[in-house]
Amino acid sequence: MPSILLHGADPTTREEKASEILKDRQLHRLDADRGRIKIAQVIELLPHLYIKPQSRAGRGVLIAEAQQMTQEAQSALLKTLEEPPTFLTFVLTVPHPKLLLPTVVSRCLIKGIKGRGMVQTAFAAKIISASPARRLEMFEKEVGYGLDDTLSFFDSVEAHLAGPKSIRLETQKIKKMWEAKKMLRDQSTNVKMVVDQLLISW
Repeated sequence: MPSILLHGADPTTREEKASEILKDRQLHRLDADRGRIKIAQVIELLPHLYIKPQSRAGRGVLIAEAQQMTQEAQSALLKTLEEPPTFLTFVLTVPHPKLLLPTVVSRCLIKGIKGRGMVQTAFAAKIISASPARRLEMFEKEVGYGLDDTLSFFDSVEAHLAGPKSIRLETQKIKKMWEAKKMLRDQSTNVKMVVDQLLISW
């Protein structure tokens, strides 16, 4: 099976779809360490992927929110993504393909996931440039505090900041957003409190 890149919908839906694809496989995960997936994590994982698995279904690698990989980590994966062992399947999830290096995207089968879709990036740009008080007002009016809509908004902001130059300039802003996403995975989290703190901190 080729390497697969899932995009669209929201982070939870993307990960659920990825888990369905990798069901019954001997699973490996690459998770962010302090908001980033680093090259050292990739280098540590790669040798294990070439060992024949005990599971007849093969091995699977899940990289959820793959946009958190550094460029060096993405580059280290290129050869294995292009020519994986026959028993190995990669599944990467991401809000939008342009958040990854083109060389990574070109080595994957791209599959969009139907969902509510991302808030328009034009609105993301507008809310980022507004004053803190205006951001809160705009968010409540245009997005609301539903979990799915909030996560879609975060995805649209990431897509807006996807250019390499923008990412360098907005690193702290993106890291804060990733931390907020992590907090929102806990169903008991107060969405409004997390979002308001994030918008004010920008």
